[in-house]
Amino acid sequence: MGAMQYDRLSAAPYAMTSDELIIAVLATRKDIPEGDWPASSADYFRKGQPCLRVSPW
Repeated sequence: MGAMQYDRLSAAPYAMTSDELIIAVLATRKDIPEGDWPASSADYFRKGQPCLRVSPW
């Protein structure tokens, strides 16, 4: 997951927030269609989640 985050960030620096990055990678890993990302984001962040600085592993 860390490599996926890095690849997205290095391809488009400053293009998304950390929350957007986390959801984009999560959705890609779970094959969630882009149209469903807002609902997935709401579900994911409903519970407390570690910030991007914490290792994904």
